[in-house]
Amino acid sequence: MNLYNLGTHATLLPTRRVLVFALCALAARPSPGAGPATVNGSPQEENLATVTLSPQAQTRLAIVTAPVVEKPFRAWRSYPGIVVVAWDRDSVLTGPASIDSWTSEALLRLADRQLIANGAVKEATVELAYAQRRLERSGALMKVKAARLMDVDEAERGLARAKVLLETAQARRTLLGPSVLAENRTLWLTVPVYAGELGRIDRKADADIYALGAKAGDVHYPGQPLGLVPSGDATQATLTLLYQCPKGPVFLPGQRVRVRLPIDDAIVCKSVPWSAVLHDIYGGQWVYVQLGERRYERRRVQVRAVREGTALLDQGPETGIRVVVEGAAELFGTEFGVGH
Repeated sequence: MNLYNLGTHATLLPTRRVLVFALCALAARPSPGAGPATVNGSPQEENLATVTLSPQAQTRLAIVTAPVVEKPFRAWRSYPGIVVVAWDRDSVLTGPASIDSWTSEALLRLADRQLIANGAVKEATVELAYAQRRLERSGALMKVKAARLMDVDEAERGLARAKVLLETAQARRTLLGPSVLAENRTLWLTVPVYAGELGRIDRKADADIYALGAKAGDVHYPGQPLGLVPSGDATQATLTLLYQCPKGPVFLPGQRVRVRLPIDDAIVCKSVPWSAVLHDIYGGQWVYVQLGERRYERRRVQVRAVREGTALLDQGPETGIRVVVEGAAELFGTEFGVGH
């Protein structure tokens, strides 16, 4: 062997050794079907991946499915609402005053006037007590001839004047309504509604009250209907509906909320259990449909509303197809490798 061939042979020896090790490593790797789950395709909406679980993974994840069904439900419509301090109900519902325009600044001014009126009532109460004691003392001195009749008359006039001042202060305070600053105050909700839609709204049913920015399925609170306020905006052709807010520190005077009111129309749409719906980081809504034995695929849905644990869909899989209602989050993690 010449020197050239010897050098060439020595150079190829490490390369051959690397190839042998690489082939051994490939042979030692488990086949794709040997894992707990297999993901075929890419997790993109135009080419959604299919997740195939092994029998062991299917048992461990305890996948439960339910069919997509059609359900009739009562339609709702969203309106803006304003939380206000409760007024005297009879005077509000029969009088011309409008309470749907209260702002935070107006409520602060009202609270300031109420504090001043409260102080006036307390001051008049003190004056009445002083006038009562003065009259009693003048009467006692008159009996022992230590006071003049004129002093007694003046004390009686002072007592009468103090009673009038207290009655006036109390009447002024009553005109200002319940305390805005009271923790147990009663709150109402005013909802301006277009006059042309008023006939379609069920005004005897409770309203659903949501915080601004709330999505379908978020916590909401019931609003008890109180009637129609005889006030509105003639330029906007709106009338004002009045609802009772729930008790507790949930809402504040002047707070803007979103209100859903039931309308008479009933529609039929597809529905799935709310537990089947997943949300991605962009706010998209998805469900996993069952394609076959242990095979699942993610499909986009659009939720119209959530009623008693059921998601009503504007867009979704065909009626009758089964969707995952327990284990959907685990399938999502399997598809995208979350936690691995």
